[in-house]
Amino acid sequence: MKCAPYLVPLKAWGLIVAVPADLHGLSSEDVLAIQNVIMKYGFLIDDREFDRLDEVFTADAIVDYRPGGEGPFAGLAELRRAMDTLRHPVQHMMVSHIIDSASADEVVTRTKALIPLHEGGIADIAYRDVLVRTPAGWRIKDKSLRSYR
Repeated sequence: MKCAPYLVPLKAWGLIVAVPADLHGLSSEDVLAIQNVIMKYGFLIDDREFDRLDEVFTADAIVDYRPGGEGPFAGLAELRRAMDTLRHPVQHMMVSHIIDSASADEVVTRTKALIPLHEGGIADIAYRDVLVRTPAGWRIKDKSLRSYR
């Protein structure tokens, strides 16, 4: 497959896909695993599967939904307790994702999201996540957000 100079071919699941060549030194497998963790977060929250948050967060994660929400919550146990009382949006629609910086075992990402609200309207936010490589795979150790309104 011939790609533009800023793209490289990636063979995955029997398909060839062009991905950005500048992956901050990460392998394409790492990039896909990082994106999977970020997308899985939205599904776990929307499906209220809070008992599975260890699949996306480290045990000592810090999560801060301010300025529009609550936080910060320190540690997986506190986050799980908070999830039972927080008012969650209808759905997380993650619409774009970038890796801002990376080292061998830590990455900083931004993900834009459109979030339908119960009262009507849509929140437009950007999550900032710091993910670390763990024995179980990539996990979020710090999650915060920025509102565009």
